[in-house]
Amino acid sequence: MLADANKNSSAQLSWDHPNHEMIYTLTVTCSTMKERRGWERGKTGEMVAPEWTLYEIRENGKDRADLWRMASGDIAIIQNLLEETRLPKTQTAAFTEETAQETQSNPRDSYHRAAGGAQQPPLRSFSEPEMTTSQSLQTDRGSAGVNLSGELKEVDVASILQSISLCKMTGRLNVYDATQQVEIFFTQGELVHASSSHLMDISKGVRGEKVLLEVFTWDEGAFQFQHGWQTAERSVEKRLQNLVLEGATLLDYKNSIEKKGIIPSTIIYRKENSLSESQFEAKLANGLPMHIDYQKKVFLALREPRPLSEIIDALSMDRTIWIPVIYSLVSSTLIGARGVTNDEEQCSDAFSNIGELIKNADRGLLQPDSGMLSYGLFLSFADKELARRVPCCLAMFEFNVQAAAITNEALKAVTTTFDTIKRPYECMTFWQPNRVLILLPMSKVEETTIRLNSFLDKLSEKIDMDGMTLTGGLATAPKDGIQLADVLASSFKLLKKAQQTNARIACSS
Repeated sequence: MLADANKNSSAQLSWDHPNHEMIYTLTVTCSTMKERRGWERGKTGEMVAPEWTLYEIRENGKDRADLWRMASGDIAIIQNLLEETRLPKTQTAAFTEETAQETQSNPRDSYHRAAGGAQQPPLRSFSEPEMTTSQSLQTDRGSAGVNLSGELKEVDVASILQSISLCKMTGRLNVYDATQQVEIFFTQGELVHASSSHLMDISKGVRGEKVLLEVFTWDEGAFQFQHGWQTAERSVEKRLQNLVLEGATLLDYKNSIEKKGIIPSTIIYRKENSLSESQFEAKLANGLPMHIDYQKKVFLALREPRPLSEIIDALSMDRTIWIPVIYSLVSSTLIGARGVTNDEEQCSDAFSNIGELIKNADRGLLQPDSGMLSYGLFLSFADKELARRVPCCLAMFEFNVQAAAITNEALKAVTTTFDTIKRPYECMTFWQPNRVLILLPMSKVEETTIRLNSFLDKLSEKIDMDGMTLTGGLATAPKDGIQLADVLASSFKLLKKAQQTNARIACSS
């Protein structure tokens, strides 16, 4: 209701008192300071809080009593007011003709006296907002109560459901388009059951929360609420607010792929045909961690370009599955849409192989026998890191054997083991005759000592080490120096200290 008022300046909703002696009407008006009477001096066009009004009219349609008026954008406040101002059946008779006459002169006083409340000061007069001809949420009072109807082009499903819940209505909401019909049941404002049926194929019926998530993505269709309809079925357990949030996320995914030109009739294709499974999974890490099996199935089904609708039908995917699946594959640059040439797509294609280029460049910097960084390049990186004046660590390890006994397999074992604990910006080099240097930027000595001990534990399990071990010294900057030569000298001294004390790693105290 509030969403509808934001579009059309005002909206209203009417319902019966249980004994049909009264008709209650809730109106909401959204205006700017310039439009609000008496506020002409405010900033032009500045929005103010929506103004809500609840009034009652007797069955004769003549006697109107204004119950309360509130300016607030907080739906919870309005809901509480509605609950507090419901008249008990036993007190309805208190509204006699005399009370009704008093109501005309001072409506709020009369209401509070009838309800047993204290007398309130009179409200200033105000005019009731007029309904526009393009009002998307129509309300008609009939013998059954409140009927809501309208077009989805003008009001979204979430707003309709929240309005029904807010007013604690009981009934069935029908939402339908050219091929599907959805039935959503409420009991006293609580969402209890939802089902959908395909007008051309009744075997495609669905029930439960998935129905609601699907209907949140509809762009076109119509809706109608039938008051009083009930069901014994219960297929919805989640709270409406949670479903609205999930539906909003699904709608975001849908809007995103549509901006890239992808709809069910679009022909989609693989961007790369020679990916290994590990490469595919690495790219998939940039997408959504959901429906992974379906993402693989869609990719495998695209051995040649195909319309998206064919893939959807072949894999029997509903909207709650294929929308996030396609969004994820597109985000991971694994698939594209034929004929889509927007700037975003071109930019994505231009940078899609950055990761591979970086890996190739890294391989060119490594020593072929050990897989470690070249010594000169390591020193260059270390020197630049120290120039940043940010705390870092530099470790020097020495094999317990002579250089001639160190095999290429042992060096590679050191490299691969370090790769399991290293961070992207850390690096290692082999320094003749039998030493290894490790640069660990942005690290503290306590944490680094633990990580390096873990590295040595894993290394001791490698068969290629053939009984060889490493002993190390751990220096830190700026504590042990700010020049590379000073930090290297400190790490060498600490290495010798570790050897003398039979420690695995020695660090500055």
